[in-house]
Amino acid sequence: QFGIQQWVRVLCDISNINYREYLCEQFSDAFDVYLLLIHRVDQAIKIKLGRHTPNWRILHGCPPCHLTSQLAGEPDLDPSVMGVLDGNNSLKRFVRES
Repeated sequence: QFGIQQWVRVLCDISNINYREYLCEQFSDAFDVYLLLIHRVDQAIKIKLGRHTPNWRILHGCPPCHLTSQLAGEPDLDPSVMGVLDGNNSLKRFVRES
């Protein structure tokens, strides 16, 4: 409740009203309703876009991320995968043709 109380005090200060303890409960209830609405809207959007199935990301992932196999008829890439964790300094190791 300490976190909620601070937000309510800030809102009271901005709104130029005196702080009352019942405002914390009202804020908490309103925030819970807000989160519920956001969740339901997100779910409705996922259903409309067809992204609500558990395996949607695997079925529609990108090949560079290894989430799906290579597309039929596509040429092999050289290198097929390049992963760096060093600020892209590994790119200097590849021979570039000019």
